[in-house]
Amino acid sequence: MSIRVGMAQTLVEGGRPGPNLDRAVAAIESACELGCRLVVLPECLDLGWTDPSARELAVPIPGPHFDRLADAARANRVHVAAGLVERFGPRLFNAAVLIGPAGELLLRHRKINELDIALDLYAVGDRLGVAETELGTVGLAICADNLSDSLAVGHVLARMGPR
Repeated sequence: MSIRVGMAQTLVEGGRPGPNLDRAVAAIESACELGCRLVVLPECLDLGWTDPSARELAVPIPGPHFDRLADAARANRVHVAAGLVERFGPRLFNAAVLIGPAGELLLRHRKINELDIALDLYAVGDRLGVAETELGTVGLAICADNLSDSLAVGHVLARMGPR
């Protein structure tokens, strides 16, 4: 099976969730017009990576930022992989979500190999997972989770079966 994947590299402005999410929704719509069945959005697309505004503006997943993307996935009947800053109790995570075409949360990943410069803001994730979808088995990793010093993350994820 072959599928068209939209790589939506949108502008992300630190501390501006409204405009950032507006651009993400527009990118989802544009990718769907081109026949994409999966749209991949940037890391920390809601608040910006390491932006200090996260301390005040981060929200849970699911929550209002996730809901905007889930509504767009549902309206366009598409899978969406997106990076969001997640508030979980007192901690913040650099997270990624996989949203199904019905707007459901299929998978959440919290970045494991967070760079030293971001550890004062983000907690470190503690698990990997995959989701069975109509597109196949899908896993999520975020940026530095794929660096050479974290090859174990990629190896373990690959053994879990994503294609």
